[in-house]
Amino acid sequence: MSHAADRLLAFGYVVWWAGDSWKQQPLSTLDRLMFGDFAVGADGQVANRHGWPGQWAELRAEVRRLGVPLDVSYSILEPAVFNAVFGSAENQRRLMNDMLATVRDTSISGLHLDVEIVAPVAPQARANYHAFVRQLVQSVRQMPTRKLVSAFLTFGADQYLYDGPTAQLFDHAILQGYDAHWKDGLNAGPVAPLTGPDLITWESMRAMALRLGLQNHRVILSFPMYGYEWEVEPCLPRGKRVAEGSITTFAAAPPGVPQVKADVIRRVSQGGAIHDPATGSAYYITAGGAARCTVGWFEDWWTLERKSQWLVNEKLGGLAFFPLGYDQGELVEFFSRRWRPRPPQKP
Repeated sequence: MSHAADRLLAFGYVVWWAGDSWKQQPLSTLDRLMFGDFAVGADGQVANRHGWPGQWAELRAEVRRLGVPLDVSYSILEPAVFNAVFGSAENQRRLMNDMLATVRDTSISGLHLDVEIVAPVAPQARANYHAFVRQLVQSVRQMPTRKLVSAFLTFGADQYLYDGPTAQLFDHAILQGYDAHWKDGLNAGPVAPLTGPDLITWESMRAMALRLGLQNHRVILSFPMYGYEWEVEPCLPRGKRVAEGSITTFAAAPPGVPQVKADVIRRVSQGGAIHDPATGSAYYITAGGAARCTVGWFEDWWTLERKSQWLVNEKLGGLAFFPLGYDQGELVEFFSRRWRPRPPQKP
């Protein structure tokens, strides 16, 4: 399935650190899953598969039963690793062979390239990466069973990583829809603003997709199931951070998830929430000292509805929930009921 003309697509990221929290999700309502991640080393070999495939036998069996396509995500997050991999023909060969061997597995429906580069890379490495993507897509499309190749595009991907002809090769481009603010940033602020003054907004990412010439139905926005909270001074929604921020999850966090201080549902039940029409996001404020307080920004049902309606208005493909498990299925189910109605049952 490459796109659906009559409804928004719903993708989901299954992440290794959330364990078996995928079992809490209504997987049958999703169009596609991405397992993350295979960490690529500087020599082009996968440095860590995070227990794949043996530790994920239940997931693989369940998606086969449901008929939900499952892709494997390969990640490169550092310019130095990118330059080492794509600066060497031998390293590229290793990575290509690994990817093609993975996607030949009958339980795998595609490959997802999570190449998150937000700084300049060596020009020759970038040119080699473009050639690598062309060869990869061509090889996958020649396989007897249809498989897809998608990519995650960060803010600035058109500047640092992709040109139009290369980005247009992907079956889907999942655009960064979050981390406009982060836990170590200077100020509190919305994590996933739709509009507004922040560098990363859904509108600015849409503009990048237009610059790259991406077809609307191939464009997916990533929707965060997490937020951040900060101690700030002065006590304002975008106040200056005075201590390290922390990650929050929408619902109670799965066991073992690192660095999660609280969940949004509990925070809001204690003090309420404010929905910000300017950014299409939400925040809460908890009492602090005379000048300080704690501010948390997050996404919920209201923001999901607002952003989904924007996707429809822009005629874009859909959204990708990141990561599955942080909402205990609440937001995925809400989206499914609202934007992906099931066909009527036969009497």
